[in-house]
Amino acid sequence: MCLIVILLLMSIGLSGCKTTALQASPQQTQISTHTIVPLDMRAEVPIISVMINGNGPYRFILDTGADVMYINRHVIEQLGLPDSDYQWDQINSYNGRLEVKRFKHIESLTIGKAEFKHFDVAEWNHGTDQTASDISFAGLINARLFYDVIMTIDYPNNKLILSPYQPLR
Repeated sequence: MCLIVILLLMSIGLSGCKTTALQASPQQTQISTHTIVPLDMRAEVPIISVMINGNGPYRFILDTGADVMYINRHVIEQLGLPDSDYQWDQINSYNGRLEVKRFKHIESLTIGKAEFKHFDVAEWNHGTDQTASDISFAGLINARLFYDVIMTIDYPNNKLILSPYQPLR
């Protein structure tokens, strides 16, 4: 009897849950040839220009160590980005404060000739959107964006090179 009650409670509790996973990498990447985009290194961190859903350009810091891609709340509002299907909030620490990550969905992000489609980004809630050198930016791009391409960061020549990934046969 006890087992039946437990199974019934579990089925009631799980029936309305949404189990959509965070889509941190693009579901689709379109790149037919290599593309070279300039890196702005004035702030001593690489900054690239991107288009989001056909709007922009927006300047993003290229942060290959970031856990997810972040986008500034003001840009989210300007673009009217919809909420992600991912329904769970994540809590992390930033400068000794706890914060809740909320996620939005991007239909398309273009860097040079490469287009990345259908992925989620975290809302940037930090008080600043400028580097220590007072260079403004709209967010952080992490390495997961480049999951289906070969990414080369050419620091000496201030270039980001993206090439199609060709699996070995």
